[in-house]
Parts: sequence; structure tokens; C-alpha cells
Amino acid sequence: MGFKSAIRATLLTLGCAAALPAAEKDVVFLTAKLPDRPVYRGEMFHIDMQVHFPGEHMRRIDINELRNHPPRARTEGIRFLLNRPYFIPSREQVNGRPKPVFHYKRAAVATRAGILKLVFNTELMVEDFTAVTPRKAKYELATEELSLIVLPLPVAGRPASFTGAVGQFEMIVQADKERVQVNNPVELTMPLPDDAWDGFRVDLLTPRLRTGTVNLSTMTVYSTKEFRAQLLPRLPGPLDIPPLRFSFFNPQTRLYEEQVSKPLPLLAHGQAPAEVDVPEAAASMTAQEPEPEKPFAQWLHPGAMAAPSTPLLSRPWFLAAQTAPLIAWLMALTWRNRRDYYDARPRLVRRLRVEKLLRSGEARLEKLARGGAPEEFYGEAAKLLRERIGERLDIPAGGITEAVMRVELDGRLPPEPAADLETFFAESNAVRFGAGDPPALQTAMDQLRGIHSALEKLEAPVDEI
Repeated sequence: MGFKSAIRATLLTLGCAAALPAAEKDVVFLTAKLPDRPVYRGEMFHIDMQVHFPGEHMRRIDINELRNHPPRARTEGIRFLLNRPYFIPSREQVNGRPKPVFHYKRAAVATRAGILKLVFNTELMVEDFTAVTPRKAKYELATEELSLIVLPLPVAGRPASFTGAVGQFEMIVQADKERVQVNNPVELTMPLPDDAWDGFRVDLLTPRLRTGTVNLSTMTVYSTKEFRAQLLPRLPGPLDIPPLRFSFFNPQTRLYEEQVSKPLPLLAHGQAPAEVDVPEAAASMTAQEPEPEKPFAQWLHPGAMAAPSTPLLSRPWFLAAQTAPLIAWLMALTWRNRRDYYDARPRLVRRLRVEKLLRSGEARLEKLARGGAPEEFYGEAAKLLRERIGERLDIPAGGITEAVMRVELDGRLPPEPAADLETFFAESNAVRFGAGDPPALQTAMDQLRGIHSALEKLEAPVDEI
């Protein structure tokens, strides 16, 4: 008995331990690797930011989440060269077990000298399946404070042509032609110098930056920046495109270096354009002072084309064009409100329809009474009576029978009109089905008017809004 209790207690202890939440370090954390040597200001160096995911069991990070949220620098002092880092997912041995590690490799340069304290951070959403219901947890990751020593560029030995380039460079100067006619362009690809060019007219073109391969192990970017210019030789004969100078600081040798290109030979043939002599009259005209401008004076009669037009705000057609959309909108609004009003009151719509039907039907009954057509008269009269009774009782006109009228109109219609209504329907059935002789139609017409007058006094149903 005691042994079983001990086993049950041990299992309960393990279950409680598994329910405790895991620390953030055990789920996901961020590290970064900086150069282990001092770097110079403006020198390109490699940063490897790593997201470690040791809690991958029962958890998941979407690969798009990792790609769209790369780590960024929270402190100042460096500038990234590439817009987006190189994302490399991998699995590495951590404590003897393979764990997922996501690398973000970037190239950066230091923007100031001194000891920089750098911190990198990011935010990731992790899908957690350890609980009963899956959930998403937000983790704000940040590295520890990392130190980077940035050395200033030395002042001693700095050439006058130095513009701030740090690294290892190669300068190539080349021309697209070796023989050209006078005053025709020669395109030169070069780093642009600051000194003037004698014997040429220089037309600068837009510089182009071409990024080549990237070494992911050292994050070294091999790129080319081309400066192009068009040179126009002014005189015929052999010419030399002068050499170009480019200075930079080499962090490997810790010295300033200067590269000088070789002069490029160029043969210009043809004749130089002849100089045009400027006449003395033209030279004297350019030397004279310009006459002062005369004040503008409008003519008395400028004409129909030059006369100022009437402002638009004072033209009737313009005002009418502005009010036309407003009038159209008001008409549409009125029509819509009227339709909504009648849609909300179906009993009122039926009453108006029955009254219109009675007005048009009365004229037809008068004509039938004078013409002596009893069957048509009583058929039309019975139809109109059913429409009026159905409207007052709020029931369909097609379902009104003599039994329905006795039940529904009992106590609501006075005795005399009720008897006249029953007599009228009996005469109508007798005439329509040939069971008797028809009475005088004019008398039936007067009796019908009295019945309609009594039905009109009944209380009409009201719409509930």
C-alpha cells in the first residue's frame, strides 16, 4: 500500500513540473558576433546576428516571420550597407543536440570612433502548442551589450586627394576609342578627379554603381562604381589623356595608399572648327546698355479676342450647371423617401388602390346600368364589393365568401346595410347563374352606393410602424 502511494506522489510531482512556463531563454533568444579586432571608422566589417530556437519541441516559428523581422541596431554608431540581411537557416549542435539557428549576416560600417556599446533587438511571434489550446506568444529579443572598438583614421600621411574611402580598391581607367575626329566625343570610364582638363571639353554622365558577388563568410562586398565622362578634343594631333589619382586608407597595412593611372594615348584627326569673327556692329550692340522697358499700356479698343471675359461666377449657365447636380440629388432623395414611406405602410397602399379602383369602376357601372347589361353589371359590382370588404377587414379579396362576411361583419355593420349587402349578393348570384329575373339596374345602382357608404364608415386597419 505504501509503495503505490509513493508512485502516485512521484507522478503528481512530475506533472506539476511540466505545467510550469518555460523561461524565454529556453524558448528563443538572440545573439550577435562582432569582429574580434578593432576596426577603423568607415571600414566595412561583418555582423552575424543569430536567433536560437532551443524550444522547438511543441512550438513553431513561421519562416516568413523570421524573414520579415530581421534584427536591427537599437543603439547608434553603425550603419548597415545592405538593405536586407542574408538569411541563412541552419541546424547546429548545442550541448550535443541539433537545434535550429537562424543567421542574419550583414555588412556594416562604423560612423564614429571610440568604444561603441551595441545592442541588437527584434520581435517574433511563436506558436505555442504546449497548452490545451494553441496560442501565439510575442517574444521581444535583445542581445547583451556588445563592445566594439572603432579607431579614428590617422592624420599623419593623409594625402590631399583623400575623400574618405576605407578598404582595398583597384582603379581602372579606360577609353572606348584610341582614334577620334576633332570635336567628337570619347567616353572615359574613371573615378572623376577634381583638377581641370586642358585640351578637352568634359561632359559628365551619371555615375553607376554595380554590386558584384558577396562573400558570406566575411561579408565582403565586391562592387564597382563607375564614373563616366565624355571628352571632346579641340585640336588635331596626338594627345594624352592625363593620369588620374585615387587615395584610400588600407586597414590591412594601416597606411594611406594612392593609385595613379597611366596616361591613355589618343589620336585626334581632322581640322579644328574655324573661329567666327563677330562683326563690330554686333559687338557694339552687345556692349551698349539695354533700353529700359516701357510700361505696358492697354489699347482703348483691344478687340473681341483681347477683351477680358466675364468671370464664371457671374455667368448664368455656369450657375445653372453647378445647381443641376444638387437638384437631381434632391429629386432622387424625395423619390427614395416617398418609396420608403409607402413600403412601410402596405395597408395605406391597399386603401389608396381600392379607392382608385372604386372611382374608375363607378363610371363603368353607370354605363352598364344605362346599357341594360345585368350580368356584366353584377359581376363588376360584386368584384368592387369584395375589394372594399377585403380592404376594411384586412383579408385577401379572393377569399371573401358569404360565410366570411356573416362572421366578420357581424356587429360591425348596421342591420339595414347588412341586409342590403346580403340581398345584393343574392340578386347577383341569381342574375349571374340564371336563377331569376334581374331587378331594375338603376335601383341596384342606388342600393350599391348605400352599401359602399356604410362600408366606408367602418374602421380601417392601421399600419404598425
